[in-house]
Amino acid sequence: MSVKITIGETVINFPTSGTDANWAEAVVEFAEAVQDKLLQVGLPYDLAPQVLALPEVSTITLGSFPSAEVRAITLNYATYRVASSPVTSKEEIGVVSVVFNETVGQWTLQHEFSGDKKLDGTSYLTFAMNGNSLEVTPETIGGTYDTANSTISFSAKTLAVSI
Repeated sequence: MSVKITIGETVINFPTSGTDANWAEAVVEFAEAVQDKLLQVGLPYDLAPQVLALPEVSTITLGSFPSAEVRAITLNYATYRVASSPVTSKEEIGVVSVVFNETVGQWTLQHEFSGDKKLDGTSYLTFAMNGNSLEVTPETIGGTYDTANSTISFSAKTLAVSI
């Protein structure tokens, strides 16, 4: 006797007792279907949406991505930074795209953003890979910095080397 279990588009005839002749095939089919469905949701190195306090000039690590397992990263972020005396605020939204080049053994990073810019048109944030860690370093915005109300909100999706 078996029961039908549907995962995504896959229907599995799963045994209901230990006396059924072939448990192995249904168990393997079940595990593969669950794996395929979970991979559609996200990969192990994806970063769920989160909010961190953004220090004035200290580097913070946003995530670690082993190059043996992660081929590429897409980080979406938004920041709001505020200072007083004089009152200053800076807002920014952007995407950081990172890919690992196996031929040369290093990460390549591209940063696109909109929002407040420095006089030279660049961001008040610098993103970089330090080994396999994605880091951000904010630049000073002037005034008395308000760490409690200056934040970065972000999430990241990754592409695996292989599945």
